[in-house]
Amino acid sequence: GATGEGGLEEKKVVLSLTQKVGERLRAHGGLTVLMTRTEDRAFSAGERVAVANKARAGLVVSLHTGATPGKRMPELQVFHGVMPESGGDEAALADRAQHMGATLVQALSAGDDAPSAALYVAPLRLQTILAMPYLLIEVGILNTQEGEALLQDEAHMNQLADRLANAIIAAAS
Repeated sequence: GATGEGGLEEKKVVLSLTQKVGERLRAHGGLTVLMTRTEDRAFSAGERVAVANKARAGLVVSLHTGATPGKRMPELQVFHGVMPESGGDEAALADRAQHMGATLVQALSAGDDAPSAALYVAPLRLQTILAMPYLLIEVGILNTQEGEALLQDEAHMNQLADRLANAIIAAAS
């Protein structure tokens, strides 16, 4: 993972945030929450796919931090896989991921104090090997002082965990 100018490591930010989101999702009930990473240990893409496919997950969400080459980007960026032109199951899966991503972005950006959020299409390697929708969410920008400060602000991260949990619930409904 990336490291910010001030030494903040993406893996630590994301692990802490995923634990908070997982707690909130479990407290909500109605969803089975399976975390592939609950400690500071690397999981290969193959391991993540095996866990998700074995569990027959309805949605896989992967949290990351982003880096921007100087231009202002939305605070939260949600990516879903490219829709194949071949049709069939892959196209249906990509269509579901796009719909879930749009629902997630709408929920993330609702309210007066909501962060900016946007949905993008990108070639996501995991979407090509998973049997369920996959969304990658960049939860902040690590390579600016302002972005790094936000990712270290406990109140901000708790609000972000609340928003992410509520948006995942909306997308999974």
